[in-house]
Amino acid sequence: MDHPPTRVTAFIDASNLFHAQKQNGWKIDFAKLSNYIESHGECRGKYYFTPTPAIRNVSAMSGYQKFKRMLITNGFTVKDKEVKEIKARDTQGNIIIKFKGNLDLEMGHWMTKVYPHYDTAIIMAGDSDYAPILEDMLLDGKYIIVISNK
Repeated sequence: MDHPPTRVTAFIDASNLFHAQKQNGWKIDFAKLSNYIESHGECRGKYYFTPTPAIRNVSAMSGYQKFKRMLITNGFTVKDKEVKEIKARDTQGNIIIKFKGNLDLEMGHWMTKVYPHYDTAIIMAGDSDYAPILEDMLLDGKYIIVISNK
C-alpha cells in the first residue's frame, strides 16, 4: 500500500529490539534509525520504551545512563522503568532471580495517548502484543510500518 508521507511517530519496544539484535548479531545505529523515521514525514515523536537496571546496580546504571543520553541526542523520547526482580525456584528447588522489564502496557498507552497527532506509525516490536491497537489504527485509516524480527 502506497501512502504519502505525513505526520509520523515511532514506537520502539527496546526489549524486543535487544533480543533481535542479540539473536541476529545486529548492532542498531540509532542515528540512522532516527533518520529513517524522519524520512517518512513530519516526525511527531520517536518513543523508546526500555527497562532500566536496578538503581543499586551502579555499573549497569552508569552504562544505561550513557545509552539513554545517546538516544536523547538522536531525538528519541525515552520511556523507562526499573526492572523487577522475581524470585523463583529452579527444578532442583534452588532460589533463582529472574529479571523482568516489560513495558508493553506503557507502549500501548502512548500509542493511543498521542493517537490524534500522527497519521503514520512505525512500530518496532517482535511479538503480537500490539495487534489489537494496530487493527484499530488500520480501521481508522492510519498507515502502519511494522519492523519486526519475526
